[in-house]
Amino acid sequence: MMPLRIKGDRQAVSNIIVVVFSLIIVVTIYVNLILWNYEMNQFDWERMSEKIKIITVENDSGIYNPAAYTTYGSTTLISGNTSDLASDNAIYMVFRSYPAASTAYTKNLTAHSENTTIGGSLYYVLKDTAADGNPTTLTVSSATTGRKLWGKFIYSLQGVTEISAANWTFRYRVMRSNTAVRAHANVDIKILKSDGTVREIIATNVANSTDLSAAANTWETVSATYTWATYNVVNQSDYLEIDFYCEVTRAVPKSKCSLRIDDNTLGIADQTKIENVIFSFSSSQHILEVEFMGCSDTFDWAQLVWIVDSAWTTGSVNVTLQLYNYTLGGYPESGNGFITYTSSNTSNTDEKGNQTITTNPNDFRNATGHWKMKITGIKATNSTFDLKVDWIELRVIRGMRLTLKNEGSITSHIISLWIIDSSSHRRYDADLFINSGETWNYSRPDINIPGNKYILKVITERGNIATFSDE
Repeated sequence: MMPLRIKGDRQAVSNIIVVVFSLIIVVTIYVNLILWNYEMNQFDWERMSEKIKIITVENDSGIYNPAAYTTYGSTTLISGNTSDLASDNAIYMVFRSYPAASTAYTKNLTAHSENTTIGGSLYYVLKDTAADGNPTTLTVSSATTGRKLWGKFIYSLQGVTEISAANWTFRYRVMRSNTAVRAHANVDIKILKSDGTVREIIATNVANSTDLSAAANTWETVSATYTWATYNVVNQSDYLEIDFYCEVTRAVPKSKCSLRIDDNTLGIADQTKIENVIFSFSSSQHILEVEFMGCSDTFDWAQLVWIVDSAWTTGSVNVTLQLYNYTLGGYPESGNGFITYTSSNTSNTDEKGNQTITTNPNDFRNATGHWKMKITGIKATNSTFDLKVDWIELRVIRGMRLTLKNEGSITSHIISLWIIDSSSHRRYDADLFINSGETWNYSRPDINIPGNKYILKVITERGNIATFSDE
């Protein structure tokens, strides 16, 4: 009987062990279920307790005014300081002009195809710049002998007090259609009034060239000189007039001679022009030059608007506004950073010069955020005049700025932004914590607000989404 009892005891122990392990497994599973359920309930509670709201979406901008100034030449400060330039309020910083000294310049006058009519006659234009128009050929008949006019050319004497003594060199680009033709070029020099009448004949039939010698229908460059004596300009509305002639000494039927103007394919030396002309410009001119400096930020700019509001105590001042380009290393002469205009005929008229720059706006400040701009005013007058500067401002857009509010009961962690418009869906990483009840201004210089309708979404770490629609 004993062996049977031992066997039964062993079975009982085995059953107890199975039951114990089963209870352990059940308890473990139950505990894990309770913990998981608690954690799920905690996450859901936190997610439901989180509430982020986008209050505003706007351009992140900065406004900067000058803090210092420098005058050039004999420009003087009359009153005011740079603190007066912070707003458009008719409180001025005032500067005074100075007379410019008489200056002589040597100019090379090139014959251009642009033309005008004075007193019923056609005149082509002489400029102190190289060929820039449509190449033009002026032709005269060489079927008969005699002196034939190719064309009349003028140069405005506005601002010129005298044409100084000098040896002028005339260069022609000419051609004949038949080698049997004998011809040479020469000029008449006059002073023309603005009504088309001649004030003075300086010289006739001068600056003679040698006879044309190149093959038929071949351009050749010929030159001749003329010694000019000083001429004092009587009226600045007058013109220097140069008349080009072809002197035909042996005629050939159905033939012609040609003069080429405004053609840069012929080379600088081959253009029809007069070299070594010396003009002395009027001293009855006043100039004002002042530079303003300020400091800005070093963020990446998406757009720059610069504004200058000013007035002049005389009418019709030639005004130039320039914003320094640090990439170019100088003040621009055109395009972005350059504004020019003639002020109002009425003195003391406030006028606003402004320009919006969206291409490389960062070029107009240095690595530390410093910027500068220059105002120049010029007028032909014997009297001083004043510049009254009311307002100078640089207004920059650095990207996008959000105003966010945490209206929930727990801290929120924003991890990304989405901007959705008609052309793209763009995601941007973020890492921003906002405490419960806190309002936060969040700037993103790397994000520009789309120009069309858009939707902005802010995503939290818990998966909640706040939405702003511009639709």
